[in-house]
Amino acid sequence: MIYELEDTGIEYGYSSNEAFTRAFYSVWQVSPSEFRKNPSLFELFPGYRIDLMQLHNCIRLFFM
Repeated sequence: MIYELEDTGIEYGYSSNEAFTRAFYSVWQVSPSEFRKNPSLFELFPGYRIDLMQLHNCIRLFFM
């Protein structure tokens, strides 16, 4: 089911379509309509990278 942009903004507590669009743009740097056209270009959950050497040093200091 595809919601209209106005419905989505109101459903999530925004006072207007413009307020929702501004908030959306501030997070994604693209308008909601552009996002809807090609959502696969945007990573919803960016990968978390761990520096193993830094982790090793932290563990070593903790257990010394």
